[in-house]
Amino acid sequence: MRNEGVQAADVTLQVEVYRDSFQSSARVTATTFNRVGLAAQTTATFPLNFTPVSTGRYLVHALVVGAKDEIPSNDERVAHVLVNSFLFRDPVADPGGWTTNGFSNDPDRWRVVNETDPDGAAHSRPSAWRFGYVATLLPNPLPPAWHMLTSSAISVTPGSTFLIFYHRYDLTGRTVEILPVTANDTDEAYVEVSYGGGPWIKLLRYTGRDLSWQGASLNLTANITGPMTLQVRFNASSNVMGKVGGWWIDDVMIASLGLGRAALLLGSVGPFEAPAGATAHIALKLANVGDYETDFRLDAILPAGWDANLEGGSSGLLRGRVVRLGPDNDAALRIALTVAANATVGATYSTVISASAVADPTAKVSLTIQVKASSGFPWELVVAVGSFAAAIVVLAAVVVLRRRRRPRTARGRCPLRRDARARAPSRPDRGHRHSGRHRDARGPQGPRASPRARVRRADRLRDTGGAAGL
Repeated sequence: MRNEGVQAADVTLQVEVYRDSFQSSARVTATTFNRVGLAAQTTATFPLNFTPVSTGRYLVHALVVGAKDEIPSNDERVAHVLVNSFLFRDPVADPGGWTTNGFSNDPDRWRVVNETDPDGAAHSRPSAWRFGYVATLLPNPLPPAWHMLTSSAISVTPGSTFLIFYHRYDLTGRTVEILPVTANDTDEAYVEVSYGGGPWIKLLRYTGRDLSWQGASLNLTANITGPMTLQVRFNASSNVMGKVGGWWIDDVMIASLGLGRAALLLGSVGPFEAPAGATAHIALKLANVGDYETDFRLDAILPAGWDANLEGGSSGLLRGRVVRLGPDNDAALRIALTVAANATVGATYSTVISASAVADPTAKVSLTIQVKASSGFPWELVVAVGSFAAAIVVLAAVVVLRRRRRPRTARGRCPLRRDARARAPSRPDRGHRHSGRHRDARGPQGPRASPRARVRRADRLRDTGGAAGL
């Protein structure tokens, strides 16, 4: 564990080991570790030893007790150990127990490489098998079309039997990826098995490129009907990959258990409380305790009228959300459960949150959470409605301000009025005697008409075809 704080802290770490399931009846052992004054930005290691009672998947659960972490999900971790029994196991420390075809000067061939080599890589240090190009002074001009790495004969008996290996490959040999990869752009690689010296049976085929280490597991049980021997063969072509491609093989095993997918949901099951129409906030953790990198699909079984969403950076609907996790990795799930508006006050409702592997729906885990409908007021609903109303008010204010800022020159003005104003003579001086024409225009005793009134009168006369007596 690590102290990510800025000052030293006393820590208590509680570790429990379970077999196959996270239940008290399956607990194997429990240990508590204490460390006084763990310095800031310092990592502490605690040794854990336990004796497995049988083969199976053992879950190691670690919890920091009494921590005051700003991110509580960091205080809980889970990992797994696959306890197996082996009929054959080769970590590939040397070429012993394997044979290859072809010649030692073939341009492409099988050989054991160290992870420090330019073309080296290993799943378990320090070495692995690699098939691919090898610089050769006098290369064989007629290499075989297929290059085979074959195990020695392995004795097996009826019962659960699996072939397990780890590998990575680049059968394209391209520095620039080609999309899509066609049959002309990739070599082929096969995993084959022979039972009792019989014909070779192709079990897996690989093309293209995947340079991350991946585990593979094949169930051989059905083909082992009695005591016999079997052999494993890795077979590849080299027509395309060139000098930079390859196929790396490591940790080949014949075992009683195969690799699998598994998950855990960690967190409190309640009961939580929330008023009708409000939201209960729940923090869970999804952990991959399987042997493969896996996509998990989330789902929920809810009472009528309820809803479940994810909060935070991965906000959105919970149902159907896919979370991808590597082995022994986890993801924090912040879930918002919306209580139905007609929920009965005081009643406790059950909701089920689940996660299942997309590639294997049988690898599924679920957690039943209790939520009680309280008598409080759904303030979150009020805040939501208020926020919506405030947004509407702001939008209306913006529209009004934009209208007020529009120029008034072009709206509602008639070009004829402007022409009339341009032709209207200025008002005569008071000291002059006015002609009868002027007197008729404004009346003998009436008040003097304003310029705007004269313009309106001119507009009306023009519209009716008359003449203005100005």
